[in-house]
Amino acid sequence: MAHSLELEQAVLEVLYKKCLDRPLWVSESEVFWNISDVRVTEREVREVLEQLVYHRRIVKQVGKYQISKAEFLAIKEQMEGRSEEHTSELQSPEA
Repeated sequence: MAHSLELEQAVLEVLYKKCLDRPLWVSESEVFWNISDVRVTEREVREVLEQLVYHRRIVKQVGKYQISKAEFLAIKEQMEGRSEEHTSELQSPEA
């Protein structure tokens, strides 16, 4: 991944998906293995995780990470917005 912003989004997406059913604590290694881009290193993932903890977008406890409730809700809102946008595009015929 070229940009740390892309990696940040990928990390947040992994943590979001892990918490869909119930809040779940995830290790750094598990986040790393769930990112499909082979160019990403575990060190880059660690650095992004620590940056996200610093900015309080995720929580760290005993070496494991979990998305914050505020960040989870923000991503959920984004996903629902995209879903509604996609649905309205499918329903409205183009001239």
